[in-house]
Amino acid sequence: MNGPIHASALFENLLVDPAKATNPLTQSASRRFAHTKRGDEPLVALLNHVFDEAVSMSASDVHFQDAVAYTTIRYRVNGVLRDIYFLHREAGQEIDEKMRARCKLDPTERLAPLDGKFMFDLGDRMLEVRVSVLQTKHGQSIVCRLLDQANAGRSVDAVHMRDDVRETFLWALGRSEGLALVSGPTGSGKTSTLYAGLNHLNERERHIVTAEDPIEYDLPGTTQVQVEPPQRSYAKIMRSFLRQDFDAGLIGETRDHETAAITVEASNTGHMMMTTIHTNSGPSVVTRMLNLGVEPYAFGSAIVAILSQRLLRKLCDCRIDYSPSDTERTLLAARGIPVDRPFFRANRDGCPKCRPKALEAHPLEVQTALAHRLGVGFRGRVPVIAILRGTNELRTAIQRVDYPAIMAACLNQPQYRSLPVTALDLCTEGLVDFHEALAVSEGDAQ
Repeated sequence: MNGPIHASALFENLLVDPAKATNPLTQSASRRFAHTKRGDEPLVALLNHVFDEAVSMSASDVHFQDAVAYTTIRYRVNGVLRDIYFLHREAGQEIDEKMRARCKLDPTERLAPLDGKFMFDLGDRMLEVRVSVLQTKHGQSIVCRLLDQANAGRSVDAVHMRDDVRETFLWALGRSEGLALVSGPTGSGKTSTLYAGLNHLNERERHIVTAEDPIEYDLPGTTQVQVEPPQRSYAKIMRSFLRQDFDAGLIGETRDHETAAITVEASNTGHMMMTTIHTNSGPSVVTRMLNLGVEPYAFGSAIVAILSQRLLRKLCDCRIDYSPSDTERTLLAARGIPVDRPFFRANRDGCPKCRPKALEAHPLEVQTALAHRLGVGFRGRVPVIAILRGTNELRTAIQRVDYPAIMAACLNQPQYRSLPVTALDLCTEGLVDFHEALAVSEGDAQ
């Protein structure tokens, strides 16, 4: 008689080493544009070059925009949209066909807006491209959002912020429960900061959940859910999360009472929660949450940190010293910034570090002219971050709905500096352009 069969022997063929598991998203025969018909080789070469070049320039978006007589290819680099190539109108029509085929979109649909996506092989990694196709007066507007997975693993230490701001953020992330809110307009870098926070929390011992619209990056080891209203709204997903035995969670955006209330509830019942909200400044986040109808006592108990954020272009090392005008000195004095500090501006001529490599094929005088058009002098972007800690003083003021006390509790925190002041601090460090720093919304000044 044979001995008993060990339980694991019954299912050992089902087990897999996660490090060796095959990712089906990257296992396509071709993840680049390919020749499909006679004479399309130049167009295929162009499309592959465009996406390679856009990534090398750290572009966030690529636009293919039809006009009456030609099609323009534009890159959004460092937050600024620039014309890069002008094509024959017929080439624009062929690009539309290629993009629709790549995204598996209906080639005959010419009225309804279309959304799709595809993966593009960069050689050492995969790029996710999200595509929006819109019928216009002169043809198509195709906008491609580039989501480079290389940006997904950024740590809190890799996000530029003052040491006392980072210390406060890490303190908040170290709580076993609570609510951290990040405020700012679209394109201010909120998602990058939140993902850095998730990466800090992402350990095998924790179950992390996210509800996003859209899911920006793949975070291994987490449970990510795409919002699909009305069946899968933020609030409905959040209620389901409460039955998923999770430790920390991200809600992509809080914009209504139901989502705000259930997020606060989770924050007070053993979960570390993070979410974004659209307001001008840290102190105004409190007003916005109370206006959404959350219970003041619960919200005051939950809050651990409020971050407000903007995103500015980062100066290249070829930056130039700048002397403010008399009017600008008056503005600096009004913000409490010493006028004798060093300030900097961008070098409009650029240098080899900040000029796109594509310019190297042109004569030097042409390079300079193109550099002015492309807006060189910058390399990447840098966040402007202000942070409030959920102190006892702030919590109590929120619970009492005492707005003067709330403001005082914010302004009394030593690590808190308003966004306009923080932006000018970055300028004196040589990180951002003086005029861009000065343009940070006055509505954020406290």
